[in-house]
Amino acid sequence: MEVFVTRKRAHVIELLQTLTDFPFTLLYHSGKWQCFEKGKEQNKLQRPAFIDRIQPSLSNGNKPELYISPLLERFIFIDLVPHLDARLIVGPFLTAQLTPETLQLLSNAQPINRRSQLPSYYAQLPCLDVTKQFALIQLIYTIIFGKPLKSETILITDCWLPPTDDTKDRQQLEATATRPNKRSFGMEQHYLALIEQGKTDYLKLLLNQGPLFLDESVGLLATSSLLRHYKNIGIAAVSLATRAAIKGGLFSERAYELSDGYIQQLENCQTIAEADQLIKIALLLFTDEVRRCVNNHLSPHIIKTVHYLKAHLYEEVTVNQLAADLQLSPNYLATCFKRELGVSVLTHLHKLRIEEAQLLIAAHQDSLLEIAQRLKFHDQSHFTRVFKQHTGMTPRTYLNETLC
Repeated sequence: MEVFVTRKRAHVIELLQTLTDFPFTLLYHSGKWQCFEKGKEQNKLQRPAFIDRIQPSLSNGNKPELYISPLLERFIFIDLVPHLDARLIVGPFLTAQLTPETLQLLSNAQPINRRSQLPSYYAQLPCLDVTKQFALIQLIYTIIFGKPLKSETILITDCWLPPTDDTKDRQQLEATATRPNKRSFGMEQHYLALIEQGKTDYLKLLLNQGPLFLDESVGLLATSSLLRHYKNIGIAAVSLATRAAIKGGLFSERAYELSDGYIQQLENCQTIAEADQLIKIALLLFTDEVRRCVNNHLSPHIIKTVHYLKAHLYEEVTVNQLAADLQLSPNYLATCFKRELGVSVLTHLHKLRIEEAQLLIAAHQDSLLEIAQRLKFHDQSHFTRVFKQHTGMTPRTYLNETLC
């Protein structure tokens, strides 16, 4: 049977409310609610307007959650089961007061009859920086459950971007790090260091807390349009990420290929949310490409060699030419490559070309002879022999299997 919060727990919640000046709400699973707000009697409070708006976002999990709404409000959700058949909701609050540009952006997305109410609504919301938000979650949890809470068990749900099937998991990453609300020069360097070191998981956490470039620390790069501002600063971010990735070991040709592609896509974005999501994807991809290099435990010279080979599958490649392009001696390059990868440069190049050949064969657009010629094998007999060494079957057998 459902029981309303005990006097002792009510007193604890009242103390927390007084300490933080945040609204505290108990939402019972039956639909009843109980509010704790400074200077207001509980039985005279109206049902909070935000409950109906955020209730669909309340997960059924038992992990404490930091929820960022489409309006950039923040809420803390803590399930009180088994102590109480209810969920504690703390908020709404902000990380920092919104800039006029951000407020205008959010207003434009609202119905006309609600736009005039937003400035006063945001002005009365309390603010708390991200580090203290996590500390508050841990404090509340420890007081209620009598045991400590590890920060990595706190979920972050970012609903500022429109949710899609493939971003649901990304929006509920477990937090092991937090982001300060101001992106100072030091914070920018932190982002770039994560890209350079290939630390994808940490970067995800930083990117998963609302829009990237809509706080008071980011100067406006286009006065005519916030979308143009977002694109301009996004282009700058991708350019910086490109250099950081190259510094981390990503082959420059691959890095600039990614950069050019994302900048072109960015110009085609029609909304700020679309541009924000694309920039985040680009930064994560740069970081993941570096991570793959780091995980291979390869030296920078060998990483560049591997990327060079991948980029020149359809061209004649010799060790002498490769060494010259990388400004290394042929003997040094061959020795280091064999020591780190366990095979010769030529054997690895054959492996990459056979992998490419498998894709071309499966596409059923070119003959086996044409594929052999395009990938610079001496003749079809040479292509067949190398293909069988790496796959255990001839190109013809592989083609028949793909047809089946």
